[in-house]
Amino acid sequence: MTSKIDIYERVKSYPWENECFVAEYLAQTYFYVSHSEKLLCLAMARLDDDKIFRRFKEHLNEESAHDKLALRDLKRFGSNIEGHKEHSLTKAFYQSQYYQIEYKHPLALMGYIFFLEDLVAKAGPYVHEKINASSGKVSSFIKLHYEEDEDHVEEARKLIESLPKNIQNLIAENKRYSQEIFFKILDEIESNIGKKVNNAA
Repeated sequence: MTSKIDIYERVKSYPWENECFVAEYLAQTYFYVSHSEKLLCLAMARLDDDKIFRRFKEHLNEESAHDKLALRDLKRFGSNIEGHKEHSLTKAFYQSQYYQIEYKHPLALMGYIFFLEDLVAKAGPYVHEKINASSGKVSSFIKLHYEEDEDHVEEARKLIESLPKNIQNLIAENKRYSQEIFFKILDEIESNIGKKVNNAA
């Protein structure tokens, strides 16, 4: 199993100084983040714990229109969503979460949420600084999330630890799956950018 240090170091290994890579990352981010509110609503509809329901409701309010931030960032990099195709891996990333909610447990979604929030809280400052240093542009999406998500991560960790062990196991399993797919998305973006560079040479 990949350690936390390996995960964050792996994020740093991607070419964030390449504007084409960043634009494609933002496009794929838009595609999966546009499902965040829907996933939370679906999970909430299946929760029977009022306290956790309220926590999810707060999270839903916090996630409102975050997909629009990714679109605005994309325009900063001279692109628009119409110029990008949604990758099959990106579809697998969020579509699998509907399955987790419906067929595993609505709280299994927390594995997906926790992975993304923990990742951006730790690696977001580096990524944002790297993008800004090389292009002079900022990613409002990344900046907002690493500024907000550190507190969210600690809250989520405490909530997960309070849950029955079988639910914790489902969350951990989904976290590992989400991590694997996310890095495959970044690998695919990097590979495609490399092909474009080679073809243009």
